[in-house]
Amino acid sequence: MKSVVIAFQNPEAAETIRRVIQLGGYGVSGICSGGAEVLRMLEWAPASAVVCGYRLKDTTAAEVYADLPQGVGMLVLLAQNQAGAVELPYGIQSINLPVSRTALLDTLKTVIMINDKPGTKKSGEDKRPGRSDLDKQTITRAKELLMEQNNMTEDQAHRFIQRVSMNNGSKMIDTAKAILAGEIVY
Repeated sequence: MKSVVIAFQNPEAAETIRRVIQLGGYGVSGICSGGAEVLRMLEWAPASAVVCGYRLKDTTAAEVYADLPQGVGMLVLLAQNQAGAVELPYGIQSINLPVSRTALLDTLKTVIMINDKPGTKKSGEDKRPGRSDLDKQTITRAKELLMEQNNMTEDQAHRFIQRVSMNNGSKMIDTAKAILAGEIVY
């Protein structure tokens, strides 16, 4: 049985999606509210896809997608006010809400089939590569420094790097390097 991870800020929305997905014959590895939780969950409970809203507790679907393991697809459910305003990276499938049970399950099936082919790259990998292992290590070291020196949790450190990146219009890796170099005061 194929399994998915569900991620929504709203617990009621997550529960509704969980019921639909399970009735459709898929397993649910877990329900999360943040991107960091999704990535941690995928480390110990492999899944074929992530079904989520665009905005999560600590990040966006696009940021999570960049760090997904190979073979894991993403389906983003967009609220009516997000449908025209949000631009998703190549490779992420999306559906506008409200959505029928059949349309949700059919799109989820497509996401899983696209990413389930052995030996294939993550959808869109040629056009938009995810973070390299070195970049992931750099971001992790920056988070560890923030956690150590400021008594932050991992989620708080991740959000700090994201917020500074968004405020400066820079990538998370550039912000992490600046934190490690002492160029950003925190």
